[in-house]
Amino acid sequence: MENLSGDGVKVTCDSFQSQEGGAIPTSPLQFIISLTDYRTFKKYNELWHSRLPKIGGFYVRGLFFKAEFNGQIYAVAGWSEPIARMLSKKNYFELRRFAISPGCPKNTATRIMCIMTKIIRKLKPELVKLISYQDTDVHSGTIYKASGWKAAHKSKPNDMNWVVTHKRKISNYQTFASKIRWELDL
Repeated sequence: MENLSGDGVKVTCDSFQSQEGGAIPTSPLQFIISLTDYRTFKKYNELWHSRLPKIGGFYVRGLFFKAEFNGQIYAVAGWSEPIARMLSKKNYFELRRFAISPGCPKNTATRIMCIMTKIIRKLKPELVKLISYQDTDVHSGTIYKASGWKAAHKSKPNDMNWVVTHKRKISNYQTFASKIRWELDL
């Protein structure tokens, strides 16, 4: 079906805007993905994270990323050593938070994930595996599947291994939903 204007003239609607894409990104290819500082990461995670906007103090030796377009940040991610005691702290790296602005184009998360993986491989050649946990109550794992990750383990709901405690109080930095651990061999 053709798109016509009010006077019957055919209207051309390109899938992507030319050059800079206008005021908002129209393709995930337009983002510049780079390292950022902890404060920037924390600020935008609090704005956009779907489930856990608050961050605990777990980012020792972490890496933080941002995705920008025309000087504006549209996504952030934070990586650190794994917090699970049974996983290698030396050779594994965990995606702890990934927060994306609601107005981003389709496939933004997958594109950012692929670029972050390439940067991490370059900066940390000693790593053998990347891991991340999907909260099954709010996410389907699409970004991991599309990025070539493999589902490795599923926890049960209310698994107390997921509860972080401090002075016998349950932390609000975790959820009680089932989680799927996704892995990517490097």
